[in-house]
Amino acid sequence: MLSSFDRLRAALGDFVRDEEAVDPGELRSLIDRLEGKFAQVVRQASQRGDHLVRGHCSAVSWVMDTCSMSQGSASDRLCVGKQLESLPAIEEALGSGQIGYQSVSVICHLSEKLGEKGVTLDEAEWIGYARQFSIKDLRALSDHTRYVVDPDGYDREVEENYAERFLHISEMNGMFQLKGVMDPEGGAALKTAIDALAKRLDQDDSRTPKQRRADALTELTHHALQAGTLPRRNRVRPHITVTTTLEGLKGELGAAASELQPGMLVSSKTVLHLPARRGGRAAKRLGWGRRQAPDRVATGLVASQSRPSPGLSPRPPATQEDHVRTTLGFSLDGGAIRDQHHVRRTDRPRPGSGATPPPGARRRPPRQAGR
Repeated sequence: MLSSFDRLRAALGDFVRDEEAVDPGELRSLIDRLEGKFAQVVRQASQRGDHLVRGHCSAVSWVMDTCSMSQGSASDRLCVGKQLESLPAIEEALGSGQIGYQSVSVICHLSEKLGEKGVTLDEAEWIGYARQFSIKDLRALSDHTRYVVDPDGYDREVEENYAERFLHISEMNGMFQLKGVMDPEGGAALKTAIDALAKRLDQDDSRTPKQRRADALTELTHHALQAGTLPRRNRVRPHITVTTTLEGLKGELGAAASELQPGMLVSSKTVLHLPARRGGRAAKRLGWGRRQAPDRVATGLVASQSRPSPGLSPRPPATQEDHVRTTLGFSLDGGAIRDQHHVRRTDRPRPGSGATPPPGARRRPPRQAGR
């Protein structure tokens, strides 16, 4: 004779193979009821000590390994299974499909925290809340209830969560990957600033919301760099260094790749697109398009590099021995683009080398005492 679990497995196999249209709400309700049953099953297994028999030090690690779940999901199921033992009305409402599993999870976690103070929940009242409010609103109501009943415990939990903040920035396939957790104050400030810069520029703006948020974070970072209020390192303002060549800016065949910060190669086309990519709303105010800005920047940069710098003789034709490396820093101020460039020539004498400066070079006047 088949057990109830065998019949469920057979029925599930038939259901999965069936292509008949199904109501998503009813399907989700059935899944939630199975989630409640699963929570009770793993709770009973942990009470029997199944995790110890399998060589696990905790029930959470056993559920993670056996059921291929994350730590948070495994902890959640064990908590719900434990609290349902003392919440029969909540268990009945979940089993009959009156409320969903996520609502039950919110209620069970609140019950666990309030149980430390010896406070019990009004199950009928919270079943009504679960049927009336969304998961987000129900969680907010749970937090308010926790704060009213146990303010000290709530403050202690907030401090513990604050200690878990982190931010990782790493390179990945020529891009940067960000991963982190922020405290409520910092996260709210960052979200507010990004939302202000992530709006569509116009109807022709085809960027996705995710791309607009990424561009907004980049623009926000450049605003901070240009403001000049960041702490200096070795008396130098924080800045982005792009190392390239005139041949690369001109798009000549065989030109070396540009370098964005030490060791990160980028194409010369990327260098030309940097002002347009990071200009954001400033580029839009200037009337630039994605295709217009690089041409204007390239023309200005190449023209500015062709002019001799003070103290340098006119540049002879480029050769492999006479290599020029150019550091470019782009900024958008007052409706005009400025290219802050520094040219280092290999034929220019270094200070203290004893070499004779080139003809026509202007010497810096000696520094007066007391100044």
